[in-house]
Amino acid sequence: MPSRPKSDIARRTRASLRACRPNEKGLLVGDMHSFDVSVGPGSVARVVELIDRLAEILVIGASRPIFEHDDRRNTIVKVEGESIRLRIVEELDRTKHEPTPEERLRLKEQHVYPRVPKWNYSPTGRLRLEISETLYGGKEVWSDRPDQVLEDLLPQIARAIRETAVRQRTRRTEIEEQARISAARERERWAEEERKRKRDERHRSLVAEAKRWQEAALLREYAGELQRTAATSSTTYDPAALGELIEELRDAADHLDPIPDHVGSLVGSTTASTEVENADDLDDGLRDLEVPAPGDGASEDKPN
Repeated sequence: MPSRPKSDIARRTRASLRACRPNEKGLLVGDMHSFDVSVGPGSVARVVELIDRLAEILVIGASRPIFEHDDRRNTIVKVEGESIRLRIVEELDRTKHEPTPEERLRLKEQHVYPRVPKWNYSPTGRLRLEISETLYGGKEVWSDRPDQVLEDLLPQIARAIRETAVRQRTRRTEIEEQARISAARERERWAEEERKRKRDERHRSLVAEAKRWQEAALLREYAGELQRTAATSSTTYDPAALGELIEELRDAADHLDPIPDHVGSLVGSTTASTEVENADDLDDGLRDLEVPAPGDGASEDKPN
């Protein structure tokens, strides 16, 4: 009678395989709580012992492996901080299926269901263990051979699992570094585009201000020409109305002209800068003053 498995993953695999029935290919398939296996009924005891020994070997010289499952029911073992996908399958022999009399009748009458298979499958007892990266999906396969079985290869398999984890971690580090560099380049690109956008926006604003200045100058020139024409004209006109019109033109020009606002802001910044410089000069002057301490300097006259 086989001994009770030591590892939890082996015990769960044995319970799962005992509870299921062979599929159309004669294989027992583990559920989401067991190791990812597809084996014939005659290989259950062997595969459970194989999983138990593999879990035991992985503990030696490393942290205890953690067996999990992803959303596709794949077995994931965490070694060296990396997730590695493991799977054990039994290879099959395939022979051409000879239809039974009942199946021949169904084929003659062109009945679709139940389907008549083209091949017969039978488990061979040869096991195959697959080690796959979860990052890129690279796969390494270990199989029974005429001169050696998987049980003899378990130390090499455990070492291959650890090497796969280290290799995956190295690749992950490279990917993360490349992602960091790409993100930095992307941030710089966005920053440059933002600088360009602000620069273009500023240029458009300056062009708009220049156009406003041209319009203001045009209005002032128009007002002056009105005054000159009225002064030299022999035609009778209403001085009050002309004055109102000229005043309106000048008000409109003052409203459009951006120069006074710019000059005011420049004068304000210059004044603030001058005040700071004057304050610094005053501090320097105060530090240069020599204030004699009490008792220093000329001696006082003493009464006789």
